[in-house]
Amino acid sequence: MKFRKGRHLNVWCDMLQKSRNTCILAPRKHSKSNTIYSWLLWKNMRELDRNLEIIYLSYKKELAAYHLKRYKGMKERNEFFNEMRDITNAEGIAKYQWPTGAKHIIEPEGILSFKRGRHPDIIILDDVLADPTTMMDLGVIEKINQRVFEEVVSMAKEGGEIKIIGCVNTETLILIPKGITRIGDLSDHKLLGYCNIKEKVYGIQGFNEATSFYSKGQGKGYILRVANGLSLHCSEEHPLLTLNSEGIQEWKMAKDIQEGEFLAIQFGQEIFGNKTIEADKA
Repeated sequence: MKFRKGRHLNVWCDMLQKSRNTCILAPRKHSKSNTIYSWLLWKNMRELDRNLEIIYLSYKKELAAYHLKRYKGMKERNEFFNEMRDITNAEGIAKYQWPTGAKHIIEPEGILSFKRGRHPDIIILDDVLADPTTMMDLGVIEKINQRVFEEVVSMAKEGGEIKIIGCVNTETLILIPKGITRIGDLSDHKLLGYCNIKEKVYGIQGFNEATSFYSKGQGKGYILRVANGLSLHCSEEHPLLTLNSEGIQEWKMAKDIQEGEFLAIQFGQEIFGNKTIEADKA
């Protein structure tokens, strides 16, 4: 089997290690969350002589808890962390202690439900704008943006760190000098890998030049049809909130969904908004 190295992972790791505040936006299945889990483990090892308080934020607390569970699994499979002892039996929180006495605590929270007044050492924002089962309108997006810029960015302790990761896809709308366009239209490159482009894309600091375009090529996809006729098109690893036979909510990948299970879905909204909006929202 031929292995193709993802050079973007080296770039992300350098960004996360060298910068206090980092924002990474990339498509699904590019190992954004796995890179964050790995960075957290690296941070656990680097800071084994001092206490760390970390808040892991997602759109909903349940999704943040899903990420925390995956981080725990990665930690448990790594023998270098055998001495980092688990000091809680609670599933909804990670709490470890090194032989030095240093305690590292990671708590999952929802972006719209977490309580103010806390000042952690590290804040992770993982897809706070996109619950996989939720389609948000512009009002919700604005509310989340306001909470991030007015509350979250000032929460971390002095010298603390904020790491933001989020998903985009070919349908995501961006602004270039010619107007609003789809990310997928920036290049006609369809093969797996990188190609060079030269296009200015508008961001929080105005127009900045984009120099590379990466295509992940074609991959296996799933179509899930629910009883009311709705079809969900997603990758095989796309997380979905389900209700099991015991009435308990749990996150599953699309490839693991079985016929007869219940999915949590919210209707009538758009994740990134439409090209046009109603007058009362403008």
